[in-house]
Amino acid sequence: MEHIERKVMVEQLNRIQEEIFMIGWNGVLEKYHPDKNIDDVDAETIFNIYKTVFENIKKRIVII
Repeated sequence: MEHIERKVMVEQLNRIQEEIFMIGWNGVLEKYHPDKNIDDVDAETIFNIYKTVFENIKKRIVII
């Protein structure tokens, strides 16, 4: 059971990463920032997940 839950979580994080690559960080800010989604009680949590994934991406990218 844990293996399936882990697989689902990894798939969700991969989808978030793909979305960040497609729309960019400014797109994420526009779409998910809690100030833009004041009616959504989960907006801050969702935004923090995107922020964490984005920070992880930045750590892995080396600019030459």
